[in-house]
Amino acid sequence: MASTVEVIAAFLADAGVRRIYGVPGAGSTLDLIEACRRRQIEFLLTHHEASGAIMAATEGDLVDRPGLCLAAQGPGAASAVTGVAHAFLDRGPLLILTGRPSRRAARLPPGQSLDHPRLLEAVTKASETVTARRVGRVLAWAWEKALAVPRGPVHLDLPADEAITGARRHDHTIER
Repeated sequence: MASTVEVIAAFLADAGVRRIYGVPGAGSTLDLIEACRRRQIEFLLTHHEASGAIMAATEGDLVDRPGLCLAAQGPGAASAVTGVAHAFLDRGPLLILTGRPSRRAARLPPGQSLDHPRLLEAVTKASETVTARRVGRVLAWAWEKALAVPRGPVHLDLPADEAITGARRHDHTIER
């Protein structure tokens, strides 16, 4: 059984995504970068999360499908806000995927933790947490939501424990 990040990488490859942008953190974002590398999806390290979001949204606009930006939990997600706002205001199709501590760690006192959906609420069309059980449905929903008029960014939070959990791949038709 494939892990959640492997299902995400397969989904992106099947959708024609060739690169992702951003600044990774520990855990789920690094796991996703490695799964994407195995699918020949290039990761482009950017100087700042905001520039990664702008680059991903611009590519999404040019190739007529959502671009993908990765940001680490907490301060990384906060740093991406300006770029996500650019995508929101310019109607650029974007998936912003943020790392998040495991759900077990979320019950501990916050270290670098922020409420990502709440932080990004004003500059995204919607936000959802990716889980192993619902990864296929959530990806298809987010993809379609980012492309629906008016186009714009959709936020996906990926908890570290869900990233490496076994997940079933649900095939969904993607409009290219």
